[in-house]
Amino acid sequence: MDWHPWLVYAHVMGAFAFAAGHGVSATMAFRLRRERDPIRIGAILDMSLYSVSPTSLMSIGFVVLLLSGVAAGFEGAYWGRAWIWTSIVLLIVITGLMTPFAALHYNKVRAGVGQQAPRDKSDAPPPTPLPADQLEPLLLSPRPWQLAAVGGIGFALIVYLMVFKPF
Repeated sequence: MDWHPWLVYAHVMGAFAFAAGHGVSATMAFRLRRERDPIRIGAILDMSLYSVSPTSLMSIGFVVLLLSGVAAGFEGAYWGRAWIWTSIVLLIVITGLMTPFAALHYNKVRAGVGQQAPRDKSDAPPPTPLPADQLEPLLLSPRPWQLAAVGGIGFALIVYLMVFKPF
């Protein structure tokens, strides 16, 4: 039996789940720009936090994407081709940029509404909420657009490399 098509299928489905799982975070990022109620801001941030947890669609999709991609690389004997290595480097760089780039900003927003960041000690007192005029610039930050650009362009480049295998 030829396993390669099944591995590519699993890889594409993992990528789809990974991208679909980002929908909550992307929606949250753009919705926060219009929200001013600190309680609602906190709830939106909590929902986004769940979407990136280890058991989320995004995380499971990433694991399927990674494992099936590596297996398909062996099955298709692609490891001697530059496009697969370039795709892996892009995935690492994009993940390495987006994760802290998003977390640092949204942890500032959390603190601005008096919520602890996910990695804060549970016995630590919550931060003092910011006045509305100081919270506003955080909410209006261009960060959602920057994240969408990095993720979208990176995703398009990786798909290009996988489909066309240019080198």
